[in-house]
Amino acid sequence: MIIVMITIKQAKHIQCNYSELTCLIFKGINNNIGNEVNAMVAQRSTDDLENIQSHTLDKEDVCEIVCYDAVKINALKGRVEDNEVQGMAQMFKALSDPTRMKMACLLDEGEELCVCDMAILTGQSIATTSHHLRVMKNLGIAKSRKDGKNVFYTLSDHHIRLLVRMTLEHLREEHCHDDAEHRKS
Repeated sequence: MIIVMITIKQAKHIQCNYSELTCLIFKGINNNIGNEVNAMVAQRSTDDLENIQSHTLDKEDVCEIVCYDAVKINALKGRVEDNEVQGMAQMFKALSDPTRMKMACLLDEGEELCVCDMAILTGQSIATTSHHLRVMKNLGIAKSRKDGKNVFYTLSDHHIRLLVRMTLEHLREEHCHDDAEHRKS
């Protein structure tokens, strides 16, 4: 394994030409880490250049040494396809709406709920509730079945159920930890 390491202060303009090394080109780097940095990262073995936009860097959010593990980077490239990431982002985007997240939690707890029941539980109109549930259905988060004149929704599968449960459990653990820390002080 070959690792390239350069301190930010040293990196005025460095270019590596070794096929296994991740190459770095830094422009306009001053000694202050908080300054704007323009960087391009290239894997020379594939000539694949990726642009990294300029960011104002905070000392606590950036490494003080630039270090890339070319072997690990190559092993991880392509492990998750772009279309999979897009689908995941859409799913999380749908669940980022507090009403839809509440609906997902209620569907997890209640297993199956009628649109009318969900409207009462969320304090939304039936039309708004139907819209939110349809968005969740279109993204594979929920599924529906019609029984006479009523439509019932459930979470689509155990993966979604786990996602909702784990998120809620994580939040509750963090909340308990924060409460315990607050009581100590």
